[in-house]
Amino acid sequence: MHRVKDVKVLGEYFEYTSNFDVKRYFEKGLFNFEDEKHVVKLKFPPHTGDYILEREWYPNQKEELLEDGTVIISFESDLNMILMGWIRGFGSDVEVLEPQELMEMIIKDLQQNLDRYIKGEA
Repeated sequence: MHRVKDVKVLGEYFEYTSNFDVKRYFEKGLFNFEDEKHVVKLKFPPHTGDYILEREWYPNQKEELLEDGTVIISFESDLNMILMGWIRGFGSDVEVLEPQELMEMIIKDLQQNLDRYIKGEA
């Protein structure tokens, strides 16, 4: 809530269709585009532990807190642009453990970014 700067009540409303099931709609999650599902496993360093554990990032995620404070979360998802952007948003504070395909996608993206900066194209 610390990011909310202002609220404006518009007096407008939205009517859900009579057959809309909000629970069913959100069971799929925000990152789900109906492609092949993978178990995604991410590792976060100890200094991010409290932040990572304070919220549910993905429906039905599982969290593991290691003795050193490292946090591992896992969930099922397809591999899509939103998931990639979300992972990249953590920068060096996340490591993709599974699946290998996602790890390779992140590595390729990081390498392309690095190459862009080395060549002065940024």
